[in-house]
Order: sequence, then structure tokens, then C-alpha cells
Amino acid sequence: MKKFIFLLIIALFGMSTAMFSQSHLPLKNSFSLGGGLMWSINNSEGDFQDVAGNPTSAMFGLEYSHYFKNVLGLGVMYKHLTGNKSSNTLRCHYVGPTLTFRGLWANNKQGFWGSLGLGYFHYKEDLYNQAPYSKSHYGVSGSLGYEFAMSKGVGLQLRADLIMADFNPSGGTFHPVGGNYYYYDENWDSALNYFSIGIALVFGK
Repeated sequence: MKKFIFLLIIALFGMSTAMFSQSHLPLKNSFSLGGGLMWSINNSEGDFQDVAGNPTSAMFGLEYSHYFKNVLGLGVMYKHLTGNKSSNTLRCHYVGPTLTFRGLWANNKQGFWGSLGLGYFHYKEDLYNQAPYSKSHYGVSGSLGYEFAMSKGVGLQLRADLIMADFNPSGGTFHPVGGNYYYYDENWDSALNYFSIGIALVFGK
């Protein structure tokens, strides 16, 4: 029995070593799917974060990158930003192209990367005792991350994401409607900056 257990351990060790030796991150086409916790870096008077008291929210996303070389890739990113607190809700969408720089080591089993992008940002909030409000504008994305292979073409990312949008740099007016609540005029002024830390599954070839 002891001999059988010893041989089983040796066999499992050999299998795991073989799998690890064959593992590597996607080298040409990379897809990622994941999410994490999200916070607002700054508040605009009367927006969701201001009215709801800066709650911790969430950011979920999909991303595709095609690497022309191991160190340079082009792709597209989609992010969904969501928050809920005390009958106040936030639902935002961002989509846009990305330029990614990446460094690999340990026989392509580990990597560090960063990306920048410019895309479409749609902001939507539903605040207590107010009509739902939404507006679209351009946004900027920035991401940094570390990834490691779990098997051939499959890995895990630890990542930080930043989504930024400035809807009206020229200024706008907020009108109080009671308590700490506001409604917006047509010149709504809001600099939106959302930061997220999370994980993602990455796969490809």
C-alpha cells in the first residue's frame, strides 16, 4: 500500500511537471473575461457617487488583443460599470480600441502588460426621487496587469483598470431640489474617473 501511494505521488508529480512545462500564455490572440471592485477617484456634485456616499461598486469586462509581436498588440475592450446603494443605481458602458505593450519571461509563462485606449462612454444613473439620467461621450481607458499561465494558452490576470471621461469641461449648473439631491441642466458638467482592481481569465493561442 505504501509503495502504491509512493508511486501515485511520483506519477502525479510527473504529470504536473509535464503540464507546467507545456504551459504558456497566449502569444498571438488573447481573450480575457473578468471583473473586480471599483471606486470613484473624484465626485461631481450631485452624481451617483456624491448622492450615494461613495459606495464600493463593480467593474466587469471583456478584452481581445492581437499581438503582432510578443511585446505589442492591438485590440478592443468592453467595460460594464455598475453600482447600487439606497435606491440609487449606476449603469455605465465603455467600449473602445486598445494598444497594449507586454513583456514575457519564464518561457512565456509569466508576463506584465499595460494598455491605453480611447472609446465610447455611456453614463446612466437612477437616483432617489429623480428621473433617470443618461449621457454619452468619449472616454479614455488605462490598464496594468500581471498574468501567469495555468495551462497551454490559458492563464490568470491580476489587473488594475482606469476609465475616465470629462463630459463638459466648459462647466455646467446644478440645481438643488431638496436635501443633498440635485438635478442637471443641459450643460451637465462631470469629470468621471473610475478605478478598479480585479482578476480575469485569459485564454487564446
